[in-house]
Amino acid sequence: MLIRRLTTDDAEAFLPVRREALELSPLSFGSSPEDDRAGSLAFVRESLGESDRAMFGAFDPGLVGIAGINRERGRKSAHKCRIYGVFVKPRSRGQGVARRLLQEALGFARSLEGVTHVHLSVTEDAPAARRLYQSLGFRTWGSEPAGLRVEGHDVREYHMVRVLDEPGRAPPEDTTVTRRLISSGSTFERDIGYSRAVVDGEWVFVSGTTGFDYETMTIPDGIVAQAERCLGNIETALRQAGASFQDVVRVTYVVPHAAEFPQCWPVLRQHFGEVRPAAMMISAGLADPRMRIEIEVTARIHDHRTLQG
Repeated sequence: MLIRRLTTDDAEAFLPVRREALELSPLSFGSSPEDDRAGSLAFVRESLGESDRAMFGAFDPGLVGIAGINRERGRKSAHKCRIYGVFVKPRSRGQGVARRLLQEALGFARSLEGVTHVHLSVTEDAPAARRLYQSLGFRTWGSEPAGLRVEGHDVREYHMVRVLDEPGRAPPEDTTVTRRLISSGSTFERDIGYSRAVVDGEWVFVSGTTGFDYETMTIPDGIVAQAERCLGNIETALRQAGASFQDVVRVTYVVPHAAEFPQCWPVLRQHFGEVRPAAMMISAGLADPRMRIEIEVTARIHDHRTLQG
């Protein structure tokens, strides 16, 4: 994987990647294909030739990722740069490409005399991007409840800043919280002392989950109905963690009666048939005789969600 600054000769290769970003993730970018200035070959060539802005690209071997940065031009705001347009093509995600592009962008900002702050914005539709930015030292200073409006749907936008290291000054302490606890409200969690899920960095660990409705603490009859409820509870926990079934890498099933397990295969296939995580089924007794199945999953959140600025 080659990471380098794009030149005017890369303008034609840049255009289809930029358009793909806007089309794949309309909730993540402020521009649309119809009004995007960067959709003009002349504009892109001019921008790539400017000294106070840069676009970095990842090549494998063609262009698979981009990240832009520009310096503000006002006399009172020239100490600031802004990162924008971060995108990695789907086939190249999960390899740390976005991180490397952002590191190059930060290096460019440091090379500009007088630049001390780097800003960017990220929408609520890109939680993986926001975590990546936090891991690189960006801090959220504010948010707009309706930063973008796409076909009548309001999207919250978070505004973040990174203070660059200055000579004689220690880098800002990294206070990023990478471990987060998620609760479903189940009385089991309170009484026993555990969380429905734990988020640690890019990993999400969902506890063994049964077919209880945690609001009413009732449970349906039959392994199929319970499996559906289990998966609904798990989906809620994953969503709170910024993940989905698409991120699941391992699943464990526990059933008291092994002969019943095939009954719920169609339900399981609906959720995992395309993902195909590693799996194990264990036949063992459960804590409550009404329980017919318990499911535990582990997920890893890659940067397959669009990374944008």
